[in-house]
Amino acid sequence: MINQSKIYDSCCVLSHDSKLFARILLMQECGVSYNKMCGLEWFDEKDWDRFTDAIELLNSSKLFLGDIPLNVNELDALIKWEIIRGRISSDEVRYQLFVDNLAPLLDAAHLEGRSPSLALSSVLSELKQVAVARRLQVCVAHHAHEANWVEEQSVIARHADAVLTLESRPDRWEFGQEANCTFSMSVNGQVTVEPTSLRIDVPM
Repeated sequence: MINQSKIYDSCCVLSHDSKLFARILLMQECGVSYNKMCGLEWFDEKDWDRFTDAIELLNSSKLFLGDIPLNVNELDALIKWEIIRGRISSDEVRYQLFVDNLAPLLDAAHLEGRSPSLALSSVLSELKQVAVARRLQVCVAHHAHEANWVEEQSVIARHADAVLTLESRPDRWEFGQEANCTFSMSVNGQVTVEPTSLRIDVPM
């Protein structure tokens, strides 16, 4: 995402924890371990060089990080403010918005008495309206609940232009060779990547 400016004129990431998101971005970009990033281990000289290079790359990119607002109206107001400030052109068609984890927006919808599926449908519909009105390309990361998996998939399919699904197997997360995830992709309802088993390990 640090390199999004090579593809898009600018990119904004709204996360449920923007500080943690930035830390993970830096960790992945510079190759410094999680313990070192959290101050649990000392940096060596090479770590500092890689870290400062990653910071420079992040600061020079058109990547904006922030926390997810409490509702979609506040999100739209935030985008409008960035347009007023000139960080986003009002007629910019190559502006990408990533929303990492819908939980804050869904929690607000639940407080209004909506069911989980209705809350998800409402939030996705409102996000799509913002995307069209502000001429944004919006990418959403949603953490589905296993109990509502099929129902949530149905709701997402009605609203999303493209869906990338990564289903994990928590019982297989220990390091090894066995696949612990299944990845698939569909665009406009058409399957473009059949369910594919793979292994993802996150070093700590």
